[in-house]
Amino acid sequence: MAGCPARALLAGPGCAREPRREPHVDLQAICADQRLKQAALEWVQALTPVDVVDFEFVDVGRGKVSLTLVESGGHKTSAYSASDGTLRFLGMLAALMGPKRSKMYFFEEIENAIHPTRLHLLVICLSSKPIAAMCRS
Repeated sequence: MAGCPARALLAGPGCAREPRREPHVDLQAICADQRLKQAALEWVQALTPVDVVDFEFVDVGRGKVSLTLVESGGHKTSAYSASDGTLRFLGMLAALMGPKRSKMYFFEEIENAIHPTRLHLLVICLSSKPIAAMCRS
């Protein structure tokens, strides 16, 4: 999946090592459910230096969606300008909470682009029961 900073590979019968689709599309689907959207926003706020209060999506055609992060002061940051760590984490959230969930995920070099002081939060997020419960619903 060229150009995707947060490659999540599916594993399971018939789908081992198949790349997921663009995380922005899955993140948009997550935001359709207010409960999942709020959980995603809370994790983004905890794990990134950006005070994100909303996500905006623009359909740019051919199944692609442009993502904009809306900050508390109203400042908007395109995903193209977001940090690699923020994008990597959004990709993980999209994989874990999106509509096409798998039973098992492999995240290569999980610490890449994640600030060392936030790494423990990522581990908590990935192993948290609330995230697991949301992923099963």
